[in-house]
Amino acid sequence: MILVSIVQKQIISGVLIIIFGISIYLLIRWFLKLKLKAKKTDMLTLNMVITYRKFLEYLEYQIGEKEKFSLFLVSIENFGLIKAKESSLTSYLKKVAKALSVELPYAGKLAQTKKRDTFIIYAPNLDVTEESYAERLKHTADVRYVKDDLVILKNTNVSYVTYNNEEVSNLLEKLHLALINSKRHLGMVMTYDENNIVSYSDYADSLNTIGNSTLDFKYYEVFKIMFNQVEEVYASIIVNNETFDKSIRKFNSKDHAWLNMFLVEKLLDTLSEKKITSKINIPLTLKTIEQSNFLETLEVIMKRNNYINEQTIISLKEFDVENEQELIKNLLTLKNAGFQISYDVHNITQNLYHLIQLYHVNRLELTEEEVLSDSDLVNELLYFAKVNHLEVLVKNKDANVLKYKEANVTHVTRKTDKFTDVEDKGQRKRGRRWWNNLHSGLLSFFESFYKIFGVWLRDFL
Repeated sequence: MILVSIVQKQIISGVLIIIFGISIYLLIRWFLKLKLKAKKTDMLTLNMVITYRKFLEYLEYQIGEKEKFSLFLVSIENFGLIKAKESSLTSYLKKVAKALSVELPYAGKLAQTKKRDTFIIYAPNLDVTEESYAERLKHTADVRYVKDDLVILKNTNVSYVTYNNEEVSNLLEKLHLALINSKRHLGMVMTYDENNIVSYSDYADSLNTIGNSTLDFKYYEVFKIMFNQVEEVYASIIVNNETFDKSIRKFNSKDHAWLNMFLVEKLLDTLSEKKITSKINIPLTLKTIEQSNFLETLEVIMKRNNYINEQTIISLKEFDVENEQELIKNLLTLKNAGFQISYDVHNITQNLYHLIQLYHVNRLELTEEEVLSDSDLVNELLYFAKVNHLEVLVKNKDANVLKYKEANVTHVTRKTDKFTDVEDKGQRKRGRRWWNNLHSGLLSFFESFYKIFGVWLRDFL
């Protein structure tokens, strides 16, 4: 019988432990290699459209592989304003995703983020510039969804960043900050700019404030004194019991443009629901109109609600202007497109007369108190309007309009309890279009005749 000494037992135990350890190590190495191979296979065989969780995994994998790529965010503006069934919303989003997937480059990926109205795109090896590709994505996402009486057509915001050896979290933060900038510039394609610092907290404050605000719309008939008839609806936007002018000034100035268009979109949606087909007023600040993408944004909102330019009056609200050249260009485009431009007067100065001509204004808006004050400044402005054939709208507080007949006033807002009658007239117009066109044509002729010869005849008589 062979006796094993204690030393030999320890040696044998040590050898066994080493063998066991090496086996575990090799097993772990084999398992990790197998897992890495499986992950690589999984990443290389992913579909073009994937979940957001899988998208983040793919992003991490590509960064580990030292790949070069760009990321894009495409966000649907004011998605929460769409009034539709969940099934219709889902179908619309699927249509947007399908349109975007067609534009994916080779090895590109698309996912819907946690915010269902926003899509993220991974794009390597682009054959065009990132900005050009982002513009293409923006126009691709502007899809029109129609089902029965439901029409969905929305503006989009687009941002992009290029990977430059940084962590995923930092990359995504830059991408979202650039998207805020895109929203603030009414959908202009934006990338992250270190010199243009965006405060997420400021934007979040504006977003939360407007989201928790009480919005109301007050409607007035606009009485045309010369023809003794109502042909227009003047809508006043009330935010937390304050007028549009006062309320919007309380927000960060960088958020004025998108807040203004948010309120305009909500207003037009409401007017469309009430089936108002007469002329309407849209309140727009100068700050909003100076944005490069303003015209494109307004066009989409107007088209979806079936309002035409010739039936729309732009009510200009005084605000500080940073890009006057772009403002004047956009106002001229509005005028040439058939919009009527009205100016809500608050301060009567010599500069006002210059702005009236510069902004192509053909209507002035004054308050009842200003007109009835009989001040020299107001009388001079009313005479200027008369000589230059400008309309003058007085925001009246009661139903009496006779007091303005001798004050060179052409239009007066009037409170009424028969607002539904205005809607009914609009509905009847659609049934008798030929008579409506003839009637409108005759009114336009006599109005033009009066503008040209009326002043002369009145002075002569």
